[in-house]
Amino acid sequence: MRTTLIIILFLSSIINIYAQDSIMEIPTGKGFPVSIKTGVSFIDIESLDENAGKFTATIDIRLKWTDLRLQFPKNETIAGYKDYKNADAEQKLSEIWTPDYDLANIDGEPWEERYGLRIYHTGEVELLRRMTAVFDVIIDVARFPFDKQYLSVEIKSHKEVVERLSFDFSQEELNFSKAHNKIKLISWTPSIIQIKKENVVTWHGEKNSQIKVSLAVDRIPGSVFGTIFLPLIASLLIPLFAVWLNKFENGEFKVEATEMTNLNIGGLFAVVALNFTVASTYLNLSEVDNCVMQLFTLNYLVLAVSFAINIFMYRLNVVGNKFGNYVQAEFFKYLNWAFPVIVFVAGIAIVLNALF
Repeated sequence: MRTTLIIILFLSSIINIYAQDSIMEIPTGKGFPVSIKTGVSFIDIESLDENAGKFTATIDIRLKWTDLRLQFPKNETIAGYKDYKNADAEQKLSEIWTPDYDLANIDGEPWEERYGLRIYHTGEVELLRRMTAVFDVIIDVARFPFDKQYLSVEIKSHKEVVERLSFDFSQEELNFSKAHNKIKLISWTPSIIQIKKENVVTWHGEKNSQIKVSLAVDRIPGSVFGTIFLPLIASLLIPLFAVWLNKFENGEFKVEATEMTNLNIGGLFAVVALNFTVASTYLNLSEVDNCVMQLFTLNYLVLAVSFAINIFMYRLNVVGNKFGNYVQAEFFKYLNWAFPVIVFVAGIAIVLNALF
């Protein structure tokens, strides 16, 4: 009798150990791949550093899957599910299988983290993870200052291949994934949420599932008007004045070319200084073709044309010597209206091209 009891206890312990081990393995009750419904809610965006390509955010990551091994009688709880929060949730998570994933674009470790776990009687599991962390973001300023940036959270399966585990989403996850109304990001307006499912190639050509949840933020153009566009417009006027301020009377120009050239040189220094200031404030702007860089190019081009007019027309009197005073007078009148019109039409076209 004693021997039988020992054998029973021994077998019971083996069964318990096996049950504990098996519940830590990926669930197979509904076949492969195990579908992990994924959503991300943006609670707050503390900052967006364009130059560093990083943003700091507080987010909720919600993962939902079904593990039939966790089923229990519905009448076992009043609500039909079991709730675990914070330390209790972490303890329960250590006892069951959970998706092993990486946050592919996180910078460092989150400095604040909390968990909530809900297990339904059907075996459905809902895991909520709230965290505050810094994430990497790719800044695209091709349409600056009318650009839209995407602040993404990239969730990637750590070790399970896509044939065994797949991150997915439905309308419920789209409804959960949103930007809270309290988000106030200086110079930006939160917009829509996008969710993109994709596979990432890993070792030996295998693929792991990844899902990317992105919050679109629209730049407020007025935030850079006074610091960039107003000075750019003002600097465009300098070479135009260097042409327009001269007078042609009785076959001669009244203002010496040296004075007009000095005005252009001052304009050149102003554009160079503004270019340096903008490039040091917005490091990404000088790396791609955009509205601001095109306006700087227009400034330099107009300065070059103005220099040429001062040297060849005002100083060397090329037009008058070649074609006579009458042609020179008419050409000067033409310059006074055609040059500004061409410059400002080009400037407006550059801005409209960025806008649309």
